[in-house]
Amino acid sequence: MNLNDIRISDIRRVYSGRPGCGCGCRGTYYEAGHNMVKRIYRILSKSPDTKFQSAYTSEGIFYLENDKRYYWIFLKEGIV
Repeated sequence: MNLNDIRISDIRRVYSGRPGCGCGCRGTYYEAGHNMVKRIYRILSKSPDTKFQSAYTSEGIFYLENDKRYYWIFLKEGIV
């Protein structure tokens, strides 16, 4: 799946945080409708290193992780 194939309305939530943990202690989750959703979408759509992973449920996750920051996009259920 390609990130450019989805719309902002397909995103359930996003995460931006420092490396090491994804529980929220080193970053923040933002729900659909927050302006960070568009910002993180733009960051991931411009990076050639963005990856996609299909979750065990019917969700998918786009992510970009480096030494300084984790960016994750969680798609709404049924989009994948």
